[in-house]
Amino acid sequence: MARPHKYAWNGIDVETSLSVEQVANMAQRAASESTGDLLKGKHRVVSVKSTDRQVEFRVNDYLISFKKFMVFSLAFTTTGGRTFASTTIDWYMTSQSTVGGFIPVSTKSMVAHHTYMQFVTNLATQVRAADPTARITIREGAEAPAAMAPVSTAEPGAAPMPVAPPSVAAAVPPPPPPPPPSASVAVPPPPPPSPSPFAGTVPPPPPPIAERGPLPVPPPPASRGEASLPDRLPQAPDGLVTGIPGSVPPPPPPPAPSAALAPIADLSPLAAQMFADDDDLDSTRMSQVGSAKPWIVSFSDGQTFSLGPPIVIGRDPAPRGEAIRVSVQDPSKSVSKTHAALEVRDGLLWVTDLHSTNGTTVTNAVGEATDCPPEVPIPVGDGWSVAAGEFTVFASAGN
Repeated sequence: MARPHKYAWNGIDVETSLSVEQVANMAQRAASESTGDLLKGKHRVVSVKSTDRQVEFRVNDYLISFKKFMVFSLAFTTTGGRTFASTTIDWYMTSQSTVGGFIPVSTKSMVAHHTYMQFVTNLATQVRAADPTARITIREGAEAPAAMAPVSTAEPGAAPMPVAPPSVAAAVPPPPPPPPPSASVAVPPPPPPSPSPFAGTVPPPPPPIAERGPLPVPPPPASRGEASLPDRLPQAPDGLVTGIPGSVPPPPPPPAPSAALAPIADLSPLAAQMFADDDDLDSTRMSQVGSAKPWIVSFSDGQTFSLGPPIVIGRDPAPRGEAIRVSVQDPSKSVSKTHAALEVRDGLLWVTDLHSTNGTTVTNAVGEATDCPPEVPIPVGDGWSVAAGEFTVFASAGN
């Protein structure tokens, strides 16, 4: 099962005497000031939805507004005249270095994470300047294990104020210092070694070695007839020795892999690493490939399909083999005319980007999105979603 990225817990927690409106205005200002950098990427942080208790922000590409990399929210609560604010990453895109366009050679990195942390730092600076008594905690780095997490002491109703994870060096206690020597007990020096009674004498020479006679001559080998060698070594027809009497026979060779697992090879390395982590990869491949449930896709414009033949989606898709063309309603025109293809193969749903303008992403159950390279089939799990520009397709395996 997919797990959240190690930085998915990052964010900020604030306890202040400022009002919700004041903190929300500071968040809007922090968003406009956070644009990333040229080395890691230029982005825009914009608010897309707001209520009296929550503001939703989106990190987009600096030039292409439809290209989103992260969605996070800032939630507010008030208790005892104090305002508590906390950020949460709701959706994010990851990237990974590959060889040949599909063989992973590095760990996943969270796109736009540096811009998000710029927003966190800018918001903390503004709140601290307006309220020096505010309590601010910045959650940064990998999350600490549950066994090392400190117990929260926040008052009831307050937002949790997690503590940064301790370093490995701090988690290992230093060795105890050696006990100081006691002043009341004197340790006498060791006595000198006693002289040996044989000091200065020469040991007697060893007795002479008796002369040995000639070595006995071994008897001649027996005849190699059938009657003289009842326990002779087993031989092959060509005369080669094939075994030793009384030895354990070698184990039989391992059986050839079953042909039933052949569909597993259809998963590319990029597709396989989306489903499982490390040790569970092979077992997850088998269970996903062996699924025989029908797949149902629901579009954000209200259309629903039970997939049989492949379908091609877009504003006005072009013919593509045996696929059924499905036109979607997208007033924003973020969907290309021929955007992506969906098909069921070996019991698994696959999506292929067809060189769309705004790209296609696959989001798993924990909110981690993966960009789909053009013309590379990417698997879609049960309960996952596919984003084609601003258009969303929800996938589920039927009963």
